[in-house]
Amino acid sequence: MSSGVDMVSGSGVFVFDSSGKDYIDAVSALFCATLGFHNERLIEAATRQMRELPVYPTALNRTVPVVHALSDALSAAAPIPDAHVLFATTGSEAIETLIKTTWYINKQRNPKRHKIITRRGSYHGSTIFATRLGGIESIINSFDLTGDDILYAAQPRWPRDALAGETEEDYAHRLARELAELIDHTGAENIAAFLCEPVSIAGGMYSSAERIF
Repeated sequence: MSSGVDMVSGSGVFVFDSSGKDYIDAVSALFCATLGFHNERLIEAATRQMRELPVYPTALNRTVPVVHALSDALSAAAPIPDAHVLFATTGSEAIETLIKTTWYINKQRNPKRHKIITRRGSYHGSTIFATRLGGIESIINSFDLTGDDILYAAQPRWPRDALAGETEEDYAHRLARELAELIDHTGAENIAAFLCEPVSIAGGMYSSAERIF
């Protein structure tokens, strides 16, 4: 039996618990409800698709019209010419698929390119490899997820981690130099990818994560 608060409904940026109390959900249900709760356009689209064809895989030369349409829209919006789109069910699965694809390509082209650089204390998902990518030592040690195929760079957290008298610009330059040194030490020919959050959610939540873990 849950000892926490039961959230039973939502509207816009608000969620409501079983007693009727409202809350502003500033983290959008952990960053996956960015279009708000009880969005009528989403409800209508989901209902229409559930009535037409609720689920079907895109595989074996088969797809679904809405998947085709979304692929075209994403490809057109991407800053990459003739971009290809590969869908996954969750963010964790998307990260795992990205790494698998990167390793598969490098297996054919340059097998030495296997190491992944990520930022310590970041968040990329909750599956085994995605958890390792996060670089939170307490979690990695709790599940014995150690290995040598991931390299960790510093998580940008200015001014908390700045040196005495270090400006934000100086701090950014220092972290960039440290990343360059990590690449040089490892050998660029051995690195498959650098994986980072464009906007570091985990960086801003680090204090809370420390209390939790």
